[in-house]
Amino acid sequence: MWCKRGRQGFTLIELLVVIAIIAVLVGLLLPAVQKVREAANRMVCSNNLSQIGKAIHNYDQQLGRLPPGYLGPIPNESSLNSSTNVQNVGMLAFILPFIELDNVYKNLQVEWNVDKIGPPWWTIGANWTQAHTRAKVFVCPSDNPYENIIGTGIAAHYWHDASGPRIQALAFPNPTGQNLGRSNYAAICGSTGRGTNPFWAIYEGMLINRGVKTIGQVTAQDGTSNTLMVGEYLASNDPSFREPMARHYAGTWIGIGAGGAVAGLPPDREPPWYAFGSRHTATVQFCFGDGSVRGMRRGATATLFSQDWYVLQELAGMRDGGLRDTTQLVD
Repeated sequence: MWCKRGRQGFTLIELLVVIAIIAVLVGLLLPAVQKVREAANRMVCSNNLSQIGKAIHNYDQQLGRLPPGYLGPIPNESSLNSSTNVQNVGMLAFILPFIELDNVYKNLQVEWNVDKIGPPWWTIGANWTQAHTRAKVFVCPSDNPYENIIGTGIAAHYWHDASGPRIQALAFPNPTGQNLGRSNYAAICGSTGRGTNPFWAIYEGMLINRGVKTIGQVTAQDGTSNTLMVGEYLASNDPSFREPMARHYAGTWIGIGAGGAVAGLPPDREPPWYAFGSRHTATVQFCFGDGSVRGMRRGATATLFSQDWYVLQELAGMRDGGLRDTTQLVD
């Protein structure tokens, strides 16, 4: 007896319909997954900044002063190129013992005294070896700071004189230094660090070149809750190059030092190397002097002398006495 068999499988049209439905569902779910992932990354980044902030406070408690932003040129109003015999070691290296990286710190050969000079960190073999250490606490999970295509930053200097703000940096071209440990965070030296210009001197920050300030001084002046201490920093793009959206540079944790707020917070994914920035959507996170971590909106702050720009400079400075409303800028 013969039995009629039932239809097996799907027709081509049915398969196409199923595939189309799956594609629509994936399209709907992917943004939600990415949003959740970014929220998690932002929390990790915030925790990194919090740990760095606590380490700075512990440093102040134990040594009676804040770590310097970096060990840069002496005198301060001189360029990196004319000051080859200085350490160029940044703030993050000073706080290594307070973030469970004691072994790295102990193996560094650096003249830590802010009043003394010493050879650049990269000229000493022990420092070069330790500088390859990759510390998770220095890297935001939303970024990959090892994808830079031009070079790796090893030192930077912010200052001001009669001509206005001055900014310089040194970098090793690829492939030299490509494996050096990176950082997505830098200290805040104010608007443009320390110098002799009376206007820019108003916005001098907590962590400047060879600074010896204290938490107590910040508290007594603008207050720790009103002063930026550490922020997200990509050291990314050189606007003079032809690729406007490329990741040209990244900074090393040992030499990244302190940056200034003078350039604002540009809205670009690849902000100029001299401006603070992040991979987070529309915001850059900062650790304030009181240890709290808050986001600041990008965009309008990059317009020189705009209202938001002035708010950012007042937050970056520790003794400007500014009283502008921050609610439109700080999350």
